[in-house]
Amino acid sequence: MRTFIFGILLVMAVAIPFSGCDRQRRLSPERWVAVGGEFDSLTLRLERQFNDYAPYDSIVMSIAGMERLASAERDSVLRRLMTERFLYWKARYLSRLEYTDSSLTLAREALALNDSTRHKYDRLRILSLIYIQSDTVDGATQYRLYEEGMEYARKMDDRFCEAHFATNLGNLLDLVGAHEQALHYFRLSDSLNEAVGYWKLPVKNRINMACVLEGMGQKERSAGILRSLIRNPALRGDTLVMNVLFNNLYLIDGNSVKYLHQAYDEIKDNPRFRFLRGLYLAQLANHCYRTAKYDSCVYYARKSYEALPYAREYGHKAIIWFNISLAWIIEDRLDSAYECRVRYEMYVDSAQMQRRGSEVLRLSALHELGAREEAYKASTFRRNMVTAFVALLVVAAGIVVVLWQNRRHLRQKVKSMQSELELEKAKRKMAATALSMEEKDKVLGSIRTELSEMRHDGDIKEGDARRLESTIRSHLLEHDNDEAFQQMFDVVNPGFTERLRARCPDLADSYVKLACYMLMELDSKKIARHMMIKLDSVRQAKWRLRQRLDIPEGHTLESFLRHLNSPDL
Repeated sequence: MRTFIFGILLVMAVAIPFSGCDRQRRLSPERWVAVGGEFDSLTLRLERQFNDYAPYDSIVMSIAGMERLASAERDSVLRRLMTERFLYWKARYLSRLEYTDSSLTLAREALALNDSTRHKYDRLRILSLIYIQSDTVDGATQYRLYEEGMEYARKMDDRFCEAHFATNLGNLLDLVGAHEQALHYFRLSDSLNEAVGYWKLPVKNRINMACVLEGMGQKERSAGILRSLIRNPALRGDTLVMNVLFNNLYLIDGNSVKYLHQAYDEIKDNPRFRFLRGLYLAQLANHCYRTAKYDSCVYYARKSYEALPYAREYGHKAIIWFNISLAWIIEDRLDSAYECRVRYEMYVDSAQMQRRGSEVLRLSALHELGAREEAYKASTFRRNMVTAFVALLVVAAGIVVVLWQNRRHLRQKVKSMQSELELEKAKRKMAATALSMEEKDKVLGSIRTELSEMRHDGDIKEGDARRLESTIRSHLLEHDNDEAFQQMFDVVNPGFTERLRARCPDLADSYVKLACYMLMELDSKKIARHMMIKLDSVRQAKWRLRQRLDIPEGHTLESFLRHLNSPDL
């Protein structure tokens, strides 16, 4: 017994710690695993700051506080988790500033620290950040991760995270040309963010929708959406978003150079966005060249050359070198213009190679999407076929059941009709037998009366008269048809005599016959004639039968016999 109890305690001691691993306390509304205290507050604050476009300085302070808490933590497991979380937020901050390489480096460090078994939510958030910025992750892998993220967020009841992955899916599908599906995911993202309370994110998402509409050839509609966002207070706190907004408006309507000036004005005095100065200055130089403002073209081209060292993308550098070459052509510096064109071609080739690689990766997402759609169609077709087959089986089974029920009903109906016919025949035969018995009794009775008169008048010898009276009496008492009558009565009223005898086992046959005659609703005179007794004897016999059957007060003998004959007894 002690060994058994010790075994139970040992199992409980082992099971309790493991059971707690799957029920980790999580934050709300986002589902980060709780660390405790100030660190959790900073996590939720950073979520709100990023999604509400808080000033960059406040974001930096929150990240610094998180780094301080992570470095001061003594527990190695918690310090690992806190460091992973801090690296993620710092990588996300650098991603917003377009420091893609630095952001990817920190995100990969965070992923290396992640325990994917215990902290799957962290893993999905980190991978999402990596996949958005990386040009080496194929589109099919991105598509699968975003779908997995949406499913996991839905399971965790994290609407913000589900909206985040829906936005990523929309952007990916837009890149591969699946515009209608991209719009679907953008709308889903908006509804989820609004449900959580992040009202600024749906406003920003309209820029993505405008890009999708432009890709569908609806430029006027796209431009209308972008123009409606210029004065929207939800975007004024994010310089980069406003910059993207103005630049997209200029690209849609090349004649509206005011949008290009506004895009440049947004970042010209902000050192965080100096990597974009060269691009906008080169675009301004190109616009001036096309409008024959050559002095302004040279001015902007020279300033773009000064900002060239800060440009990060091959495409931006190619645009800058191309417009510098235009300025050198205006100043008749053909050798320098030729050298700029050579550099322009070099960066165009690099950008095209990078774009081709990106296109291959994105096309793999399109292939994945097509494969998923085909698989879905095939599964839908199979499901529909199975459903149709099951429905057909159900209909066939229903028809068979209906036919079987109809046939059974017909058999029962025919059987019932045959029973009714047999019963009717028995009733008629019983009535005829009773009538025959009555007529015979009448004839024999009249013969007996006449015989008595003849003997009284001396028309017949006394011995012959006695012999004939004895014969008549024996015939009246025999009732040769009694047995046949009893059989027919039992057919018409099955079980009546058995129930009657069960009520009173020592009941004489004469009382049974009396009950049968009463059930046939014969009056006392006919009963007296059939039973060859006097009328007073019939009344006395009825009284005795009532006593034998112990019929309670308030019930007549006739009603009791009818009740005894009812089929439900």
